[in-house]
Amino acid sequence: MVVRELKVKDYLGNDREYKLYFNMDENEIMELEFGNIKGGISEFYGRILRAQDLPSIIRALKDVIAASYGIVTADGEGFQKSPEIMTQFTYTKAYSEFMTKLYTDDEYGQAFLKELFPEEIMKKILARLEENNKKREAAAEAGQIPQTSQQIVQMPLQTPVQ
Repeated sequence: MVVRELKVKDYLGNDREYKLYFNMDENEIMELEFGNIKGGISEFYGRILRAQDLPSIIRALKDVIAASYGIVTADGEGFQKSPEIMTQFTYTKAYSEFMTKLYTDDEYGQAFLKELFPEEIMKKILARLEENNKKREAAAEAGQIPQTSQQIVQMPLQTPVQ
């Protein structure tokens, strides 16, 4: 769970304090790796570090925020995420200021992403990617080229016959 506290002025000029909550479990991170973010999270990090293709970086960051933002239940036992919760967040000045800081402050953005995608989970994902690359290579040698990441994940790992 990543928590960010912000003090902002709302649209009426009133001082507001926000506590923003972001969380992604391993399954959600895998979904981003193989689905929502072009090239996966590892490529996403590379694009950010190289600071190329700013529109793609902004879209990818928006995807990450939309997938991770939520609210903690009153009893603290649950974390709720939904398109409606995300939409409500986008209506606030907190969203505007948070996203602006994420886009413009490299250290802030990198610290946020490192917290959201912990190293231990990223190592598991990279191991999974390595396994999928082996599956892809084995399939290519067998003349079976999968078309999607989903097809690669579903393929059995086979050692090529020498």
